[in-house]
Amino acid sequence: MEFSSPQEASGFYNNYSRLKGFASRRGKTVRNTAGEIVRYTFVCNRQGFREKKWLEKVDRKREHKAVTRCGCLAEMRIKRKEGSGRKISEVEVAQLTSMREIGISIPKIYESFAAQLGGFNLVTFTKQDMYNEIRKQRGLQGGDVSAAVGYLEGLARMDGKMFWRYKLGSGQHLCNLF
Repeated sequence: MEFSSPQEASGFYNNYSRLKGFASRRGKTVRNTAGEIVRYTFVCNRQGFREKKWLEKVDRKREHKAVTRCGCLAEMRIKRKEGSGRKISEVEVAQLTSMREIGISIPKIYESFAAQLGGFNLVTFTKQDMYNEIRKQRGLQGGDVSAAVGYLEGLARMDGKMFWRYKLGSGQHLCNLF
């Protein structure tokens, strides 16, 4: 699920917990190096246990509170998704593809993007993201049909008695295989 804000996630978990018969509270929050909260945890209000030192303390001015924590494991964790800044735009993918087709290497293409934008720190993706995009494009090129045909061609080269024929339908779909 995706939420537009931590408050929306909190509202969702509060409603969910009421429907399931328990109350919720906000648990731990994790911050990044800039001090921004990147992960929230919402838990059952009975999650965890009270520390022993509070149970055994005898010189208290007030009466001990009733023990309500029972170690319930119900929880929901949310991570901040926006702002990662590592998405390659369609224009950049098109430029990457055209540069790869004429034989330019990925590191040189990355340097080209950095030069266009005015520095490596202004490129919103990494070289690894570019390699991942290339791998994704290669996977989409052939698909299952070309993999099956390639496999059968390999078998036919190794075994002279192997005979097979196929027909492709509209959209490069494999229709008949004999």
